Amino acid sequence: MSRLWLVLPVALICAPALAEDRPAPLAAALAAASDGPLYAYDMTFEGSGVTARGKVDPSQPEGQRITVESPAREAWPDGFEEDLEELDADADGDIWCAGLAEHVPEAVTLIEETEDTATYTFVPDPGADADGTDRKVMRKLIGEITVDTVDPAILAFSMKAPKPFKPAFVARIETFDMSVQCARAPDGRTYVEEMNMVVEGSALGQSFSEKARQAITQLFPTGA
Repeated sequence: MSRLWLVLPVALICAPALAEDRPAPLAAALAAASDGPLYAYDMTFEGSGVTARGKVDPSQPEGQRITVESPAREAWPDGFEEDLEELDADADGDIWCAGLAEHVPEAVTLIEETEDTATYTFVPDPGADADGTDRKVMRKLIGEITVDTVDPAILAFSMKAPKPFKPAFVARIETFDMSVQCARAPDGRTYVEEMNMVVEGSALGQSFSEKARQAITQLFPTGA
């Protein structure tokens, strides 16, 4: 199981006729507080030939944060235990959609509006910690974000490649499609309820196709 699917990817996509300033509804949603109670959660992961279910409790010491309910240990595929160790180390409770705000630039374009939501498209901001490869990928993508304009928060986030591109001389991406759906936690913040990702292409003359789904099915107060 690739580590690519165990963390939220950082990338987005291009749009025409960009506005100069961030609209007030979007600005309010991106400024929504991310601080609050720490939650444990049930998680499902599907991809790389495995469907895994378990519980993540970020309040526990590192190495004890993840409990795998299925598959049984004897059915774990090669590399699964190492991936769990890395995921455990990163399980600090940062599941909040507010973390996506750093990739939304000032310049955006409104593409859809309802009574209580607004959807914008934009050229992504790679973020201060992005490396050269991340920056190259983001230039080839188009991002969309949907926000709640009544109770400001991020509701959905996606990024797609409108056409194939080469992030490196020896690699070609035919399909890049990542989408995030957010849900309200009991305290009102929005968290990443579901993430789907598809990356297809070739590298060093070999084709690859990676598909994954990651979902949080229930939140619990830590210690529950």
